Amino acid sequence: MGLEPGSRRPAASTALSFDSFILPHEAGSPVLCYGHAGPEDGPVLLLLHGYTDSSLSFRRLIECLPHNLRLIVPDQRGHGGSDKNLNSHRRRDFAADALALLDHLGISRQVVVVGHSLGTLTALRLAVEHPQRVAGLVLIGAAAGASENGVLLELRQALAGLEQAPDQDFIRDFQTSTSAKPLPEEFLEAVIGESARLPLQVWLQALDDLLDGAEDVAVASIQAPTRLIWGEQDGVFSRQDQQQLLAAISGADLRSYAEVGHAPHWEAPHKVAGDLLDFLQGVGWV
Repeated sequence: MGLEPGSRRPAASTALSFDSFILPHEAGSPVLCYGHAGPEDGPVLLLLHGYTDSSLSFRRLIECLPHNLRLIVPDQRGHGGSDKNLNSHRRRDFAADALALLDHLGISRQVVVVGHSLGTLTALRLAVEHPQRVAGLVLIGAAAGASENGVLLELRQALAGLEQAPDQDFIRDFQTSTSAKPLPEEFLEAVIGESARLPLQVWLQALDDLLDGAEDVAVASIQAPTRLIWGEQDGVFSRQDQQQLLAAISGADLRSYAEVGHAPHWEAPHKVAGDLLDFLQGVGWV
């Protein structure tokens, strides 16, 4: 079933400690694992990873951030150390889990949400449906929706031919295809290992949700300050996706990185950290 409440998962990064808790809104007492760091009274950043990733996805970025921030980094349901036996893996589920985690930690004040890829779509849902909990959004490799995304449709077709979870070669091809430049081998192997933990059901259900336009939210209602961080070689979400978000969210701005792919926080973590801290200073968060 996963980790028991209060137990610890071996830390993938010395910057994070890991704990877990039982999701109160789900039957069967499923467990959500999360990493955390920083002082309890520090400004809170909620970091939401992308599709098939885990809290480890933010390791390179976290190593570049100051220690006065309070970082909350869940392994979203079906991912990382969290339970794999739930029946639904949709953005609405990820958002509900994130709110339950903040409540579990007694964090009632607003937080800045940092999302990557799938995590950006979950962050957008949080900002639309629970604006009182969101002080700002930093969206890395973002889109307002993905229902007509050709890359994801092609991935869905590839997964449809599988009878079990993708093997290491499939995952390596999938993960390396998202980067414009080689990643440190140790980090890449760790990322591949995290994706390999997912059952085929999670791969399929999370992807089907991304491709379901009916699950998209009306981002034009978002009032929280928003910064987009996007790699100009992003092969998943395009410049048009960024322009759509900029047009819809009042006051949103964009930082684009030349020769960087879909995960700028992997390829250029120091630069992303700088743009994140600049954003936090701009909204009076640090």
